[in-house]
Amino acid sequence: MSSVFVSNLPSTYSEKDLTDIFKDAGLKPQKAKLLFDNDGKSKCAGFVDFGNPKDTAEAVKQCNNMNMSEGKRLNVAVANK
Repeated sequence: MSSVFVSNLPSTYSEKDLTDIFKDAGLKPQKAKLLFDNDGKSKCAGFVDFGNPKDTAEAVKQCNNMNMSEGKRLNVAVANK
């Protein structure tokens, strides 16, 4: 399994929303995990797991710099877990 690190997400996004970004791009994410601070506030970042490195590379190619709500651009990179 390989993963991408995603940042610059809207603060209102859920793990389902994070997964849907990649599903809507025609990809097959297996699991998403958002990051939160100690107060439970979203860090506007998370990880998405894919089945293989090819899918991970395609996720970066298709979704990095994607326009998001609130005028944000998504940052997607291969995760160094």
